[in-house]
Amino acid sequence: LRFMKPVDSMQLVNDVTELFEGFRIKHFPGRKNVGILSGEEEGVFSWIALNYLLGNFAKDRPDNETVGLLEMGGGSTQIAFIPNTPIYDGEFQITIDGRSYELYAHSYLLFGINAVNQWVAEVIKRNYSDSVTYDNPCMLKGDSKEIETYEGVPVQMNGSSDPGSCQEILEIILKPETGLKCEPKPCAI
Repeated sequence: LRFMKPVDSMQLVNDVTELFEGFRIKHFPGRKNVGILSGEEEGVFSWIALNYLLGNFAKDRPDNETVGLLEMGGGSTQIAFIPNTPIYDGEFQITIDGRSYELYAHSYLLFGINAVNQWVAEVIKRNYSDSVTYDNPCMLKGDSKEIETYEGVPVQMNGSSDPGSCQEILEIILKPETGLKCEPKPCAI
């Protein structure tokens, strides 16, 4: 939803809100509480869910016995953890069952699996041949799929399963000092 035009995403939020209001949900929190989560909020809620499922919020567990989260979604990647020393940018103060946690969360928009697949397809298309079908070393041998580049050009990718070549392509995209999609340099991801 964060990739949609704002007018389209707001229309979707309004439609969902009206749908909920139509159900006459007893404890519906109201129109002001329906919206699109930020990537950081998504990371925080995923961290809470993960640690809850692992039992890390139980009364008999120490406060510092939680696990961090690295979640790669379709359009973005989220990271959330309790740092050893304070990190004020991206800090979320949360309280669960009377215990306070100072959580760091950050979302890397356009670093999800679908976005990375598009970048890989663009690098292959630009650097390796002028065709409509390409061998993709980052896909398993025998797999194939059509990927639309950011320019809107559909390309057919066939897996060739070559980890070394895949790493070279990912370094073109992500290398901290020189990567095409690494801004500002050096980037943290």
